[in-house]
Amino acid sequence: MKYMVSVANCHSFSQASRECFVAQTAISKQIANLENELNCKLFVRGQHSVELTKQGEIFLNYASEVLHMCDNAVRDIHMSQIMGKKKMRIGYRGHIERRLLTDIAVNYTELHPDIFMTYQYVGLERILPSLLSHEQDIIFAPYEHVQGVPHISSYHLLDCPINLAVSLSNPAAKLDMITRDVLKNMNFISLDVTASPGLCSKAERQWAQLGFRPNITYHASEMESALLMAESNAGVMLLPKLLDAFEPRKLKYVPIEGFGSFESLCIAWLSSNTEVETNRFIQFVKKWFKQYDSSDA
Repeated sequence: MKYMVSVANCHSFSQASRECFVAQTAISKQIANLENELNCKLFVRGQHSVELTKQGEIFLNYASEVLHMCDNAVRDIHMSQIMGKKKMRIGYRGHIERRLLTDIAVNYTELHPDIFMTYQYVGLERILPSLLSHEQDIIFAPYEHVQGVPHISSYHLLDCPINLAVSLSNPAAKLDMITRDVLKNMNFISLDVTASPGLCSKAERQWAQLGFRPNITYHASEMESALLMAESNAGVMLLPKLLDAFEPRKLKYVPIEGFGSFESLCIAWLSSNTEVETNRFIQFVKKWFKQYDSSDA
């Protein structure tokens, strides 16, 4: 029926074969078998085109409806499989959390195909409200933002040093350590404070301790734009060193002398959440990070 509908729509066996990704002889044979079974001709084959017979027009209407019903049946079956799964809502705060979650989610869903997981970006100001209002079951977020908060449990995942990301074409990429004198001659790319308030506030405190004020020439609204600009040597930027393991780019992450800032990450959940699936995922993440910490990455 699919081949018959395709030939009817294309008015051509050759074009239908391309549309269906099969040989023209295969389509011709299937149509001939169908015509033999119905004991009538469905098409009038002309020199340059193919047209439906009266019987073909009747059969086309039914075939189109049957195929549409089949598509709906497949869709509904798939939806029932999804709806029957146990659901878990995972939130994440920023770029580094999203990259961590990508690897974790892939491994977890392979082990537990009965879980249907959804993912959502959560702004810094929404981390606590989204947990307290049950919008998210678990959130990957900055540790200091949830540490010690009543009714919120958390598990510290890692402390990642923040380095200066410089293009491989930048002379500073040859250095093992960036000094304040070198920093003075650099143009900085910064994330807009609304895009990464935690990282920006940390950087401000560190610059103050160093007695240094960076020459920020551009504020990017999102991470990908900032990374592309840094790669093209339009400026340098502060980034968690861990990104180098997740996203190999044309950047070198160089430590700054006297700059001891870290990105501290954790998972957080509502203390009253005693769901078995939530606990299973938390235990998986803990185990995954123990293996991750012992790896070369």
